[in-house]
Amino acid sequence: MKTLKKIFVSFVALCMAVILPASLSTQKVAAAEDAKISVYSIDAGRKYFSEAQLKELIDNAKETGFTHVQLILGNDGLRFIMDDMEIQANGKTYASDDVKAAIIEGTKEYYDDPNGTVLTQEEMDSILAYAKSQHIGIIPAINSPGHMDAILNTMRTLGIDTPEFIYQGTSSKTTVDMANTEATEFTKALVAKYAAYFSNYVEYFNFGADEYANDATYHGPSKKSGYLVLQELGLYDDFIVYINEMAAMIKDLNMIPVCFNDGIYYSQDDTNGEIDTDIVVAMWTPGFDRYTPASAQYLHDKGFQLLNTNDNWYYVIGRDGNRSGWWYGTDMAIRSINSIKFNQLPGTGADNQIPTIGSMVCAWADEPQYAYKPEVVKQLMELFAQNNPEYVYAKADFQAVDAAIATVPADLSIYTEESVEALQAALDAVNYMVKAEDQEIADAMAQAIVDAVAGLEVKAVEPETPVEPETKPEVKPEVKPEVKPETTPTTPTAPQETVKPETEAPHTADSSNMFLFVSTLVASFGAMAYTMKKRSMN
Repeated sequence: MKTLKKIFVSFVALCMAVILPASLSTQKVAAAEDAKISVYSIDAGRKYFSEAQLKELIDNAKETGFTHVQLILGNDGLRFIMDDMEIQANGKTYASDDVKAAIIEGTKEYYDDPNGTVLTQEEMDSILAYAKSQHIGIIPAINSPGHMDAILNTMRTLGIDTPEFIYQGTSSKTTVDMANTEATEFTKALVAKYAAYFSNYVEYFNFGADEYANDATYHGPSKKSGYLVLQELGLYDDFIVYINEMAAMIKDLNMIPVCFNDGIYYSQDDTNGEIDTDIVVAMWTPGFDRYTPASAQYLHDKGFQLLNTNDNWYYVIGRDGNRSGWWYGTDMAIRSINSIKFNQLPGTGADNQIPTIGSMVCAWADEPQYAYKPEVVKQLMELFAQNNPEYVYAKADFQAVDAAIATVPADLSIYTEESVEALQAALDAVNYMVKAEDQEIADAMAQAIVDAVAGLEVKAVEPETPVEPETKPEVKPEVKPEVKPETTPTTPTAPQETVKPETEAPHTADSSNMFLFVSTLVASFGAMAYTMKKRSMN
């Protein structure tokens, strides 16, 4: 076995030397074709989580083998504000300080958490940098058009009237009215502000889109689902336009859009418009009483990629100990994690063959007043990893790989194309999904980068051809013959003989230069004739 592993390591190192296209990206995280992402999601929108708590969660994800942590920052509450929160919408400018104050006030109106209200940009920068150092991907989530209580409160404070959806006299506390253009435009601009910030750090961005106004419809007098009400009111096409615009905005920022499944072709009705299939659908529910989302098979057949977010694995913070028997309590979570495998989508059996890009386990804060117990979350993370070791496992140590990547010169334009391509091949071969037990493979990746950097060859510098200074033809000065002044003889004399000088003054185009020109011209014609004759003979 050791011999086979050494052979494999050597093969990996050899593959790293293969020449690949030369567009250089040292941030690329290459995964094996059959690798799937494993995500742990925390509801940091309803409940405040400190920087330290979120870093601890990242540590637990790394230790247990998860690839990503989803931070749901906008979910009923909105618990992250950036340094610049100026919003341009509806032909207006909403000043940064006004927006910040409104978000804080609106979040406190939802739930005034005694532990804190919002994370700052400095804290988020630190969290993202820490996650990167641990090779844990972050998936930020800002939910809309539902689960946005704090954003509705923010809009009211900023002067946007009646942003909430109202049905049969019942107002939604959570959801924006799709018919209120001023409110939806502000919401899209706000989410875009967050997406632009995160686009510098992450691959996926979740825009939510679940449970539209269920508080006013499903739990209201009508007992209908919010999506069914939208369809009946002729507003479901507006919802489709909204989520397509969200997806387009996220893609324009070079991220992959994610949203929950229940609003996507609700009741398998595709007559109201086509939904962008670039959206990764987080499949959490197959439906329940009076709630009929499209099935996983239907969405797959439509062309969507699915992230298995099976709600049987859910845990609501506080539903442990003497409350563990509640719905979404620890008893249900433990039982489901033990019985439902990684790839089993909601509404399917254990033999499910519908492909997924991975799975996501969630901790929610529906009752934010209850204390967060990190040991309970860690226990559930460890249990999920133990039950799915082929997908969730401890990864190799990549410190040597990171150190090698840090030595890559910033400017590669001075090196030969061949040596840069060899370096690119070594970088492209990096795979952060390697198991801890295969540390030799990670070490081989690092060594391949070190060797490729050492092998960079500076391009040869061609000597410049000296430019001869321009010479002007020498112009000889014209010598004028001496002119003697005339004298008036007083006595007639015999005429004198005119004596010519022995040499005349030279002219500008003298005969000697002309002879040289003619000789050169004759020689050139002769050479030309000889060449033409030789060609004709050949």
